[in-house]
Amino acid sequence: MLSLTDTRGRQLVRNVMRSAPNAESALINPLPDLVVHWQDAAFAKPLHIKDSDVKVEPVGKKSTGQHDLPGFCILKGYQGEKLGGVLAAKDMGGLITRSLV
Repeated sequence: MLSLTDTRGRQLVRNVMRSAPNAESALINPLPDLVVHWQDAAFAKPLHIKDSDVKVEPVGKKSTGQHDLPGFCILKGYQGEKLGGVLAAKDMGGLITRSLV
């Protein structure tokens, strides 16, 4: 996915993260298998992917799927954390990882 570009040569994906360390864990993980952070070029209308006949039109016209600061997270089920209401973004990954164990 990181090598995807449009016909103008613009990179479409900034980063890809796995939500589980292996396939067995992914089967029981309630989160998506992959989280993709898109570059702004991925939201072109229409999007023409390089070396492909694929021409993509966005399904949702009002939402890009991008999140802006401040963001939000809904987390349920982990009893060991005491949260004070606001969580720094740098602490979010650890919190989610601990909740999956």
